Amino acid sequence: MLAETLSTESLPRLQLLLDRAHLLEVARSRDGYLMKRMTPTLREIVLRIDDISAPELAGLLAAAEASGAPSAFARWARERHAARKGGRGA
Repeated sequence: MLAETLSTESLPRLQLLLDRAHLLEVARSRDGYLMKRMTPTLREIVLRIDDISAPELAGLLAAAEASGAPSAFARWARERHAARKGGRGA
Protein backbone atom coordinates (compact mmCIF):
# COMPACT_ATOMS: atom_id res chain seq x y z
CA MET A 1 0.00 0.00 0.00
CA LEU A 2 2.87 2.38 0.80
CA ALA A 3 4.61 1.62 -2.51
CA GLU A 4 1.35 2.21 -4.37
CA THR A 5 0.80 5.57 -2.65
CA LEU A 6 4.37 6.64 -3.34
CA SER A 7 4.26 5.69 -7.00
CA THR A 8 0.82 7.09 -7.75
CA GLU A 9 0.68 10.19 -5.54
CA SER A 10 3.90 11.27 -3.86
CA LEU A 11 6.48 10.77 -6.60
CA PRO A 12 4.41 12.43 -9.34
CA ARG A 13 4.01 15.49 -7.10
CA LEU A 14 7.72 15.51 -6.37
CA GLN A 15 8.50 15.32 -10.09
CA LEU A 16 6.39 18.42 -10.64
CA LEU A 17 8.59 20.25 -8.15
CA LEU A 18 11.61 19.38 -10.29
CA ASP A 19 10.03 20.43 -13.58
CA ARG A 20 11.04 24.05 -14.13
CA ALA A 21 8.60 24.57 -17.01
CA HIS A 22 5.76 23.46 -14.75
CA LEU A 23 7.10 25.55 -11.88
CA LEU A 24 7.20 28.62 -14.11
CA GLU A 25 3.63 27.94 -15.26
CA VAL A 26 2.47 27.68 -11.65
CA ALA A 27 4.39 30.78 -10.64
CA ARG A 28 2.67 32.71 -13.41
CA SER A 29 -0.78 31.42 -12.50
CA ARG A 30 -2.92 32.40 -9.57
CA ASP A 31 -2.99 28.80 -8.27
CA GLY A 32 -0.50 28.86 -5.43
CA TYR A 33 -0.87 25.21 -4.38
CA LEU A 34 2.53 24.12 -5.63
CA MET A 35 4.25 27.28 -4.50
CA LYS A 36 2.83 26.80 -1.01
CA ARG A 37 4.23 23.27 -0.95
CA MET A 38 7.76 24.46 -1.74
CA THR A 39 9.76 26.33 0.82
CA PRO A 40 11.56 29.50 -0.27
CA THR A 41 14.84 27.56 -0.11
CA LEU A 42 13.58 24.90 -2.52
CA ARG A 43 12.27 27.56 -4.90
CA GLU A 44 15.61 29.34 -4.81
CA ILE A 45 17.51 26.15 -5.60
CA VAL A 46 15.24 25.32 -8.54
CA LEU A 47 15.43 28.80 -9.98
CA ARG A 48 19.18 29.23 -9.51
CA ILE A 49 20.44 25.68 -10.15
CA ASP A 50 22.08 26.56 -13.46
CA ASP A 51 24.12 29.48 -12.14
CA ILE A 52 24.66 28.85 -8.44
CA SER A 53 28.14 28.22 -7.06
CA ALA A 54 28.96 24.92 -5.39
CA PRO A 55 29.36 26.51 -1.92
CA GLU A 56 26.03 28.34 -2.25
CA LEU A 57 24.31 25.15 -3.36
CA ALA A 58 25.81 23.22 -0.45
CA GLY A 59 24.53 25.81 2.02
CA LEU A 60 21.04 25.90 0.53
CA LEU A 61 20.84 22.11 0.39
CA ALA A 62 21.95 21.84 4.02
CA ALA A 63 19.16 24.22 5.00
CA ALA A 64 16.64 22.39 2.80
CA GLU A 65 17.58 18.97 4.16
CA ALA A 66 17.44 20.26 7.75
CA SER A 67 13.88 21.43 7.11
CA GLY A 68 12.84 18.02 5.77
CA ALA A 69 13.24 18.38 2.00
CA PRO A 70 12.98 15.04 0.18
CA SER A 71 16.32 13.34 -0.44
CA ALA A 72 15.32 12.96 -4.10
CA PHE A 73 15.30 16.74 -4.41
CA ALA A 74 18.82 17.09 -3.01
CA ARG A 75 20.02 14.26 -5.27
CA TRP A 76 18.48 15.97 -8.32
CA ALA A 77 20.09 19.32 -7.41
CA ARG A 78 23.54 17.79 -6.93
CA GLU A 79 23.32 15.79 -10.18
CA ARG A 80 22.06 18.76 -12.20
CA HIS A 81 24.74 21.06 -10.78
CA ALA A 82 27.46 18.51 -11.48
CA ALA A 83 26.21 17.97 -15.03
CA ARG A 84 26.07 21.72 -15.65
CA LYS A 85 29.58 22.21 -14.33
CA GLY A 86 30.88 19.29 -16.36
CA GLY A 87 29.04 20.41 -19.49
CA ARG A 88 30.75 23.82 -19.39
CA GLY A 89 34.16 22.35 -18.86
CA ALA A 90 34.51 24.18 -15.56
